[in-house]
This record gives sequence, structure tokens and C-alpha cells, in this order.
Amino acid sequence: MIKKITIENFKKFEKASYDVNPAGISLFVGPNNGGKTTALQAISMWSFVIQKWNETKGKATKSKAQKRSGASVVRNEIYAVPVQEMKSLWFNTTTQDAKQKPIKIHIIVEGTNKKDEHWEYGVELYYGGPELIYCKPLDLTKEIPDDAFNIYHLPPLSGVQTQEPKFEEGKRRHIIGEGRPGEVLRNLLLEVKEKGRWDELCKQVQEIFYVNLEPITFFPRTHESILIYYRPQTGGRGKSRCELEIASGGSGFLQFLLLSAFLYVHENSILLIDEPDSHMHVRLQQGMYDWLQKIASLNRVQLLISTHSEVLINGTDIDKIYTFFGNAPQKIKGKRDELVDALKEISSIDILNAQEKTFILFTEGLSDLSILKSWANKSRHNINEYLTDVFFGTTGDDQFDNARDKFKYLRIIEPQLKGFFVRDNVRKTSSDQVPPDLEVKYWQRKEIENYLIIPSVLERFVGQQTVLTDGELFVDDKKIKARKYLKDNLPPKVHKDPLNNDIDGKGSDFLEKFFTEMGINISKRDYWKIAEVMVKDEIHPDIKQMLDDIWAVIKTIK
Repeated sequence: MIKKITIENFKKFEKASYDVNPAGISLFVGPNNGGKTTALQAISMWSFVIQKWNETKGKATKSKAQKRSGASVVRNEIYAVPVQEMKSLWFNTTTQDAKQKPIKIHIIVEGTNKKDEHWEYGVELYYGGPELIYCKPLDLTKEIPDDAFNIYHLPPLSGVQTQEPKFEEGKRRHIIGEGRPGEVLRNLLLEVKEKGRWDELCKQVQEIFYVNLEPITFFPRTHESILIYYRPQTGGRGKSRCELEIASGGSGFLQFLLLSAFLYVHENSILLIDEPDSHMHVRLQQGMYDWLQKIASLNRVQLLISTHSEVLINGTDIDKIYTFFGNAPQKIKGKRDELVDALKEISSIDILNAQEKTFILFTEGLSDLSILKSWANKSRHNINEYLTDVFFGTTGDDQFDNARDKFKYLRIIEPQLKGFFVRDNVRKTSSDQVPPDLEVKYWQRKEIENYLIIPSVLERFVGQQTVLTDGELFVDDKKIKARKYLKDNLPPKVHKDPLNNDIDGKGSDFLEKFFTEMGINISKRDYWKIAEVMVKDEIHPDIKQMLDDIWAVIKTIK
């Protein structure tokens, strides 16, 4: 089994080195285009290069000179990593350095054999043109590890054909490598039957999906297509339901069949699986993952899995999760004995966000964050773009303890984490209760909604909402009604100079009464829409100062 991979100049990674769990499961987690699939493809490419070189050079000739020249590979042969042109295999598609010297791709894999002996084997690729590369081992004297011939990559299900002929293994691997595993699903299921595991698979499908798989139909002398039917279990009237071919099945059902077949067919192997949770709802994801781990253990399979699924992340030991948020994959940080309590209080998604962002913004609720985003956008503040994807936590009713505890636990995982808590003007917390690197700032007014109470803004907002609900005909009437209500219920000083004069009490209470009187149905979580109609001159200096303070902390993050 493999335990370490080192990559240079391959696709997403200029240079990366990462360990994996040699027994059981390793989970690759990160954002789209973060490198998860590249990490799997690098291992698959390593295996492909070794097999290609062994077939054309290692066995074909005894000439050392010919072996040193490398094996030629044309683009359409590469089932491991299909590309439109060969330079797409290189980091930043750059195949030469500034001095016109070739840049080589290196992929080095380390592992242990069945005797628990350590091995290390590397390969290199160099560019030959849009349709050609050359490849060879880094050290011709080393013996090729057996694991190099037992690596299989499975991308997510892409659709099942209505007609599927039988393919040989080489053709199947090409189709799977091109991201079309659904086109060989029946072939894999046929191989499950040939290996004597069909009844075991049928039982599992019956338990999870409440359907019965019928015997596989394949008569190559009379019909080239493989057919597999399933029958839903009896309905409420006790009658057997109709028989359907698997092409009629739902995507989650087909994804499960694909994963099942792949595991049963490849015993004693290293399987690289892209997003096994694809097409599955949460309940099915949990059942699938439990089953996946069980079968992998029974079949002596090492699994390297890329995923976005919170179900899979929360179902995996912390030391088997590898994050893809930077230039190289890495394990989740933190000491094992310190993680135990923290993991009871924070989710794995929180951990991943903390490592990616190294900053967390706390607000009382999502409404507050939405208002801040609108103000940052309207004022064209430097923080605007950052706030669109900020890692944030809600405290609920402005509770400091919730923010403090979550920040404390996250700091165990990510020691470099910094935080900022935007609070309403409530009883202030003693500074000795605030943990290091968590900055707490208070609004000068009672709460954030107080800064929305500007007569011209509210009148404008009412006019826009009237257009949406009642049409242009009633706009003037609603504006007049809003103007009168605001005049009667706001102090004259607020009308005269709203940026320098506040109302008495909570702004959210005033807004609730105002919108009820106007007949406008809007909840507190949508008050950001009021901020959206404000112009820059209507945004209070307190708001700019708060955004400046948050931005000052963010800028200190390396």
C-alpha cells in the first residue's frame, strides 16, 4: 500500500508532498479546483507511466541505452489523465523554463509491500509535443513495486447508456479515465458475477433500496449488449411491481451500483475514488460510506477519496483527513489529545474553513452579516470582495460566550486563526475574558438596525417594494403614507440630520412596526435589502469605521 506521494510540475501542483493512510481510508477535502482530483490523478498517472514503460521498454529490450531514452506516449493513450493537449499535464501548462530547458514532471510514490518492507519509486515525464510525451523511471535499477499494477481511478457517475456491449479491461480503463464510468457499469457488474460476489451485492442493494436485482442477461452469440433488470419490492396491494432495466434507475441508485461493482471487482487494490457521494442524499451518503469502509476492509483495499460531503467528513477520523486549501495538501492541524474536546463542539466544516481562511467573523445572526456585506458593496470598501466568502459564526442574541468558546476550540485546530466580533451596544465584556487574537467591537448605536433608519432611505425602499407588489399605480400613495408615519414617529432631529441623530430604543423594533403599518411583509433576516437602496452618503461613519477595523485584522493574516 502507498503512504506518501511527491509531485513536481504536475497540473495543479508545482511542488507538493503529502502522506496518506496506508491502511483503510484517506479523505481529500477542499474547494472546487483545489487540487483533490489532481492528487488522485497523479497517483493514477504514476501507475500508468510505469505500466507503459514496462510494456514498451522494460520487457521489450535488454538495451540499457534504449531504456534510458524513455517510452513514447501519444495523447489518446493516456486513460489516467485525459487532456486536450499534452502541455495541460504541466503546472501552468509551462513545459520549458526561461532558458528554454525542458521542465520535467516528477511523481514519486512511497509505500510498503506485503512483507512490510519500504519501497520508493519515481517516474518522470518530459514534453514531446501537443500529442506526445516521453516517460521513464527515475531510477532504472529499482524493482517496480507490485502496487503500481493495482491502482484504479473512479470518477463520479456521468450517465448510463441504454445499450452496453462487453469491453475488455483496457477499453474499460480508457472509458473510465475519460470520465465516463457509467458506460461500463454493466461490464463491472458482470465481472462481479463472474467473481462469485453477485448474491452478496444483491443483498446489499435490497437492504438499502428495497429492490431486487434480477440475474444478468448476456448472450454474446445472439445479443452483444449486457442487460441487468431490477424489480421494486411488492407494493401495498401485495402485487409484484414491474421489471425495469437499470438504465431506468435513479442517479443515487446507479452511483451505488457503480461503487459496489468497483470495490468487488478490485480486491487487494488501491482505489482512487472521486466524490463517491455524488447524486446521493444525506441518508444514503451515510449508508454508502459505512458500507464502503466495511467492504474495503474485507477486500483489503486502500481507499483515497475526494469529497465535498459533510457526512463523509464527519464520519472520518481526523487523522485521515487531508485538506486542499493551499499550495500543497496537508493533514488537519492540531495535537490528537487536544482535539478530542474541540471536535465535540465544532464541525469538521468549521475546521476546514478555519484552516483555509485563518480568520472568522462573528455576528449575532446572518442578518447582521448580510447588512455588512451590502454596506461594504455600496461604499466600495476594500473588504467587499473578502466578505462575499468570509468564514463567519453566529452567536445568537449577541452572546459573547458562544463566540469565545468556538474561537477557543478552533484555535486548537488552527493556531494562526484570528477573529473579529461585531456586537450590538450591549453590556460590554471585560477585556480579560476576551481570548488573544479575537477582537471585539461594539456599535455606537443600540444595534445595527439603527443605522438603517434614515427617512429618505426608508421612503425609497417602500416605493421599490410597492412596485414589486402593487405596481406603479400605488407608489405615490405608499410613499406619502411612509413619509407621514416617519414624520409622526421619528424625532425631528432624525429628520433634520439622520447621520448624527439616533432614535431611542432598538431599531429592529421600530422597523417591525413601520413595515407592519406599511403593509410590507419583510422579516428581520431580509433587512439587508434596505441597505441595498442606500447611497454612499447615507452610510454612517460608524459603519465605515467598523469595516475599517475588520479589514485591519484581515490584512494582518499571512
